[in-house]
Amino acid sequence: MITAIVNSIYGFAADPERTFHLNQDWLDKDVALVTAISGIVNPPFMEIDPFLAHANAPSARIDRSLGFGLRQIHLALPGGYTMIWIRIATLGKKIVALDCIQSCSNSADCPHVFPEICKAWKRTPIESDQGRITMVRYVDRLSIDQALIPALGAPPKSLPPGNCQLSFSQLISPLEVLDVGESCYYSSVRPPGRKAIRELMVSNRSDLVRAVLRGPSPEGRTYAALALYSLGEVTPEDEAVIQKISQLVIPIHVCEGCLVSTRKFADVLHPKEISKGPSLQGPFRQF
Repeated sequence: MITAIVNSIYGFAADPERTFHLNQDWLDKDVALVTAISGIVNPPFMEIDPFLAHANAPSARIDRSLGFGLRQIHLALPGGYTMIWIRIATLGKKIVALDCIQSCSNSADCPHVFPEICKAWKRTPIESDQGRITMVRYVDRLSIDQALIPALGAPPKSLPPGNCQLSFSQLISPLEVLDVGESCYYSSVRPPGRKAIRELMVSNRSDLVRAVLRGPSPEGRTYAALALYSLGEVTPEDEAVIQKISQLVIPIHVCEGCLVSTRKFADVLHPKEISKGPSLQGPFRQF
């Protein structure tokens, strides 16, 4: 009865035709992982080095510079049925953004194990779906702005994001890795970052695109520059920001079909070709 109530609250639905046999050892590993992690993923955080030591995670899945003193780290901590993903952004030694997501390796197991895992967390998930629960989401926007504004300038004043809020938040997140491309992966779909920037463009929100250009995400900045060139709305101030970003030695994650790789910002934009005019076609500029 309790499990059914928890499932209805969190949105987990078991497959009535699938027989589930609980592996108690696996569930115990998940609960032990939550117990070990739950105390350190709440602000105020320890500085990054003791945090990483306490998390006792395997080597980071991602550890890269975002530029301007910001760093992005992704950790994956295995349990039994589940994996805990901790995504972190730092400024110097300070943690300025963090989220914590727990996912099932087999989404069909989630309705059976997540109720017990939520009890171990002793809190309600911020978000949930069939395959994962988000337990923590934190962004110190003031500290991030203090790092970016002296280098890139404050974005022009804009209206609230409105119905573009989710796309805008995704593009300015210091925690995301958004592949830059047009048609990607085995299913040949638009990657999430392209969908997000496209929504800002069709909603005539160049103000938000300019804010993304001055944000913490390398891929978000790349999409924003491409969008402004495509719209023919690059101002002298935008051009100065683009030139400054071009000087960063930071790999930009890109995708072309099934191939996912990294390139330099300047190589993605091809600034000499872009100057020929908006009619130019290219693999990353098909908006």
